[in-house]
Amino acid sequence: MKDVKSALAGTISVEKDPSSPWKWSVERETPEDGVEIFRFKLTVKREFAPEKFALRWTIPAKDIHCRWTPDAFFGGFLPPEWGSSVETAIAQNMPLMLFGATGDENRFLFAVSEAKKHLRICGGLREEDNLVHCKAEFFLHGDAPMKEYDFSLRFDARKIFYADAVSDAVKWYETFPEYRPAETPEAAFEALYSTWYSYHQKVSASVLEKEYALAAKLGIKSAILDDGWQTDDDRRGYAYCGDWEVAEKKFPDMRKHVEKVHALGMKYLVWFSVPFIGKNSKNYARFKGKYLYDHTAGKLHAAVVDPRFPDVRDFLVETFSRAVLEWDLDGLKLDFINCFCFENGDPAVAENYAGRDIFSLPDAVDLLMTEIMENLRRIKPEILIEFRQTYIGPAIRRSGNIFRAGDCPADFLSNRRRTLDLRLTSGKSAVHSDMLEWHYGDSVENAARQLLNVLFCVPQISVRLAELKDDHLKMLRHYLDFWRAHRDLLLQGNLRPFGMDAQYPVVTVQKNGEFLAAVYAPDQCVRIPSRQKSVYIVNASSSTGIIVSPPKGKYRVEIFDVCGKKQKTQTLYGGLREIGVPLSGMAVWHRLSGKGEQK
Repeated sequence: MKDVKSALAGTISVEKDPSSPWKWSVERETPEDGVEIFRFKLTVKREFAPEKFALRWTIPAKDIHCRWTPDAFFGGFLPPEWGSSVETAIAQNMPLMLFGATGDENRFLFAVSEAKKHLRICGGLREEDNLVHCKAEFFLHGDAPMKEYDFSLRFDARKIFYADAVSDAVKWYETFPEYRPAETPEAAFEALYSTWYSYHQKVSASVLEKEYALAAKLGIKSAILDDGWQTDDDRRGYAYCGDWEVAEKKFPDMRKHVEKVHALGMKYLVWFSVPFIGKNSKNYARFKGKYLYDHTAGKLHAAVVDPRFPDVRDFLVETFSRAVLEWDLDGLKLDFINCFCFENGDPAVAENYAGRDIFSLPDAVDLLMTEIMENLRRIKPEILIEFRQTYIGPAIRRSGNIFRAGDCPADFLSNRRRTLDLRLTSGKSAVHSDMLEWHYGDSVENAARQLLNVLFCVPQISVRLAELKDDHLKMLRHYLDFWRAHRDLLLQGNLRPFGMDAQYPVVTVQKNGEFLAAVYAPDQCVRIPSRQKSVYIVNASSSTGIIVSPPKGKYRVEIFDVCGKKQKTQTLYGGLREIGVPLSGMAVWHRLSGKGEQK
């Protein structure tokens, strides 16, 4: 196949084995100015195992200063070509990259429709020519013989707000039938309590029932029982995963425990590490020879099963279904799906794939997760399924409806970045923060910043509520009440995370005449749009001075502290000014008239 001409990226070079029997064809579509879609199709007369191939193209690094990807560990910088690759698969990121200007404007976005099988995408600056070199590599680990294969490549060079470009790419993914997202129940958008950071493996029915009662009084509607329910051992690691039998000393009657939580008005989810079979489990010997890799001698203390074996899939599906049915659970936290991978090559190659009914590991993961979701929805149509970064892409969204930021304990900067990135790629699925924790002796203002940095998603609380100081508890109650009262605005409004190259120092959201801005860094200017009925300015920065620029008019401004206590009310007029807002406090604006000049 010859190189492909693009109006937006010049030449797309196809790198493949010249002796390959595959015949290539391509169709080009331009749905609107600045957008190109290429549909590639590969065919062969008889089934043939596809070999690696790659597509390459370049764009001039003119007015390009940063790169955005859904990967949780790449934070806005423009990398060199040699350090620009991102691995993607069904349980690992998604094949999308955006290159932008420092003014938050898109310059070039590319997205590959293959969001299930292993890909490597690259996009970085080559120092020799000041071009951004992009590449997409396919079939990194081979695949089963096939007669045809097709995929699409989408370019977007519109000079629009970067988040809009990402959102449009996500909507494009959702047009593919195989990427239709799972329905998201309303319960997925309720604040949640998690036991992980607060208790780790030291959990029990008697302790948690008291804690959940306190959470319910705060208006928290769901809880996740994390790791530890399946073992009396509390030394971390996963040596006792795999049998999934309740540790009866901790939970003498799991169903009765769940009934008590339901009586509080709370939904209940339970954690499972999907691929792990621990060295101390009875099932470790049962699945010997059916592992992708074995870390029982290392820190993990567990092996990872190979879902290409049908009995492995049957075991996992039956295990999760039985738990939901027997304990009357409302959902599951399915963890470590990204560990379904190859560490030192594919162990199936030496065994000629004996016993496996699927060649491709991503295909097997897809089938496993699809069967899990289908079976659970037959038991509970509004089942809640939580996944964690980095399994957040279009293919896995078919099997989950809660997407949580990757672990970043007490790191509110990372939590802010990760939750906002997830908001941009998750469509109408629920996005949750990583669990919130803080030192109980810290200032109430610093404790509040953990919550304020994740205002635009569903917060997961993970502190021991009975041990909180009075002011910490007042703060938590105040901001959970505020979040709940304005949840529609915060989660469904027009989201604008500004400063993709600077960890989003200002984030705004707007809907139906309401406007909220969260300020995360000093000396930022919040421009208040005109014709807003209510305006909220949240000060999550380290400064008590907030720069605002409201339209001309007269305003009543109420200033609240971190616990929601009103500090003062003042009259202000439109125009650029600085106002005083307490640390982790808030200013609420009410428009009084359309007249008035700056005073």
